[in-house]
Amino acid sequence: ELELSGQYREKEHEEFFTYFTWEQFTDQEFLLCPPVVAVGGDGAMYDIGFQNLSRAMMSGKPIKILVVDTQVYSNTCGQACTSGFFGQVSDMAQFGKALQGKEEVRKEIGLIAMAHRTTYVMQSTMAHANHMIESFVQGLMSRRPAVFNIYTPCQPEHGIGDDMGAAQAKLAVESRAYPLFRYDPRADGVFGSRISLDGNPQSNSLLVTGEDGETCTPIDWAFAQRRFATHFKPLSQSAPSPVPVQEWLLLDAP
Repeated sequence: ELELSGQYREKEHEEFFTYFTWEQFTDQEFLLCPPVVAVGGDGAMYDIGFQNLSRAMMSGKPIKILVVDTQVYSNTCGQACTSGFFGQVSDMAQFGKALQGKEEVRKEIGLIAMAHRTTYVMQSTMAHANHMIESFVQGLMSRRPAVFNIYTPCQPEHGIGDDMGAAQAKLAVESRAYPLFRYDPRADGVFGSRISLDGNPQSNSLLVTGEDGETCTPIDWAFAQRRFATHFKPLSQSAPSPVPVQEWLLLDAP
C-alpha cells in the first residue's frame, strides 16, 4: 500500500520490512495468504516421517498437514504399519498358529497431536463431508499448525469393493472404531473443553444404533473387511446355540 500510494521511503521503511514476519499480519491479511500444505499417508506421517511431523507441530508455524489414514502401507503392497488395528492380517502381520495378525495396538496420531498443545487437530472420514469440510476450514483459518487425520479405506488391502470406501468409513464411525473429533487449542477453558466430539453416535451403552436402526459394533465393521476375515469361522453343526454378538456384549462377566 505504501508503494502504490507513492509513500514508500527506503530509509524510513526498509528496516521494518527487513524484520517483518507472517506473525505481524492482521487476521485479514493472514487469510489472504495461500496455505502451506503437506500431504502424506500413514507411513510418511505415523512412522518414517513422524519426527518431522512432530517438529512441524511444535514449530508453531501455520503448516497444514493432511494424513491419509489407510492403516496399511498402501504404496508397498499393504504391509502392517502403526496406524493399523490390533488383529489386522497383512504382510508382516500374518495369521497362523504362532501369530494371529498384528499384535501392536494402533498408534492414535490424533491423541499424540493433541498432546503437543500447539496444533489444531481433526479426525474425520470421507463419509462425513460436513464434519470434514467444516474442520478443514477451521484448521486452514487457524494461525497455527493443523493436522487433518482422515480415515481412507484402501480397497485392495482392506479387501472391500471399489465402491465401498464411503460405506466402510461410515460404518467405522457408527461402530465407534474410528471416532470423529476436533481439538482447537485456541478455545477457552481447560483441555477437555477444547475437544469437540460432535458427529459421533450418542449412546451410553456398548451398543450403538446406526442411522438404519440396526445395532452396530466394531465387530460389524471388521467383519466386512478381508483384512480381518481369518478371525471369523463358520460354526460347525455340532456347535452349541450361538449368541448374537449384540446380546453377548450385554452379558455379565463370568
